Amino acid sequence: MQFSNKLLGFKPRLIKMAWWVILALGLLVIPSFLSNYAISVVNNTLITIIAVAGLNLLTGYTGLISMGNAAFLGIGGFVAGIFSVQFGFPFWLAILVGGFAAMLIGVLIGIPALRLKGFYLLLATLALHFITVAILVRYQTWKQAFYGIRFPRMQVASFVFDTQTKSYYLFLVITVLVIVLIYNIQRTALGRSFVATRDNEAAAKAMGVNITYTKLVSFALSSFLIGISGGLMGFNVRNITADVYSLNVTIDQTVALFLGGQATLLGPVYGAAFVTMIPDLIDFLANIANSAVPLLGKILETYKFEIRTFIFGLSIVLVLIFKPGGLAEIFGDLKSLFIKNKISGDGGEPVAGNTERRSSL
Repeated sequence: MQFSNKLLGFKPRLIKMAWWVILALGLLVIPSFLSNYAISVVNNTLITIIAVAGLNLLTGYTGLISMGNAAFLGIGGFVAGIFSVQFGFPFWLAILVGGFAAMLIGVLIGIPALRLKGFYLLLATLALHFITVAILVRYQTWKQAFYGIRFPRMQVASFVFDTQTKSYYLFLVITVLVIVLIYNIQRTALGRSFVATRDNEAAAKAMGVNITYTKLVSFALSSFLIGISGGLMGFNVRNITADVYSLNVTIDQTVALFLGGQATLLGPVYGAAFVTMIPDLIDFLANIANSAVPLLGKILETYKFEIRTFIFGLSIVLVLIFKPGGLAEIFGDLKSLFIKNKISGDGGEPVAGNTERRSSL
């Protein structure tokens, strides 16, 4: 009986390990089963995950509201493009420069914003958005680059990322590295300082947390990751203009964070996948409907944006009512239920102490 109990104790870890192995294998082989367009959608999702993960550090973990996502994307994208095209930087270095440029602006906007909270901080970052877009438009006019910046192909030595499949593996590696980075940050004293600042600034300060330093680091890391995402986006689509960075981009990524689950490791993954793929799902359904029910297909094509907005709005309402933790909470509940059933074996009660606590992932 004692040996049986110990064996049951290993089950949650074995099941969790098996899931990660299956997921890793699936991510490696998935391009073989997708069209070139579908892979491009996945690539866009991976890049969006990085941006939403950056927003999650600032808003989810530190509790600072920001509407500056599109601004940091634009800074990262334009700076990466300029250093790559005009100065001949390799793509990886140009992307890093773009990320650091976004970080610098993030810190500069963070210093005066330290005294602001809630709605006023939102307005400050919203002002940053409009100022940044105006500067990018002026830059295009000055350079007479009305068609934006044309990016070269990504290349490492003699290896060129000239297909969506090759780019997929690069974006996948970078996205995984970002997730691992955030996983490690949230387990450090800095990560705990983020959460303490979010939950109660006065109590955090009483415990010795440097609130000013914590907020500035959060702004810096968040804007850096979003800037990296902007650079990757530019190299992925290979052409960017200032009008790409509309307020809708910020809203979409904020919705992605909310629906995915704030202050969770995988919330940005779930939310970014949902927000990025819904428009393509509507297009897919419209193509099917055009053959079977032409009128329905026409409606889906004509009102795609309205349908997309309705789905987002309805999803937000449902999350607020039933699952405030978002998709991360839903998948966490499903995972806990699955592990509990596996441990129970024949349907009996699981052995006490062997059930795995629901993860915040």
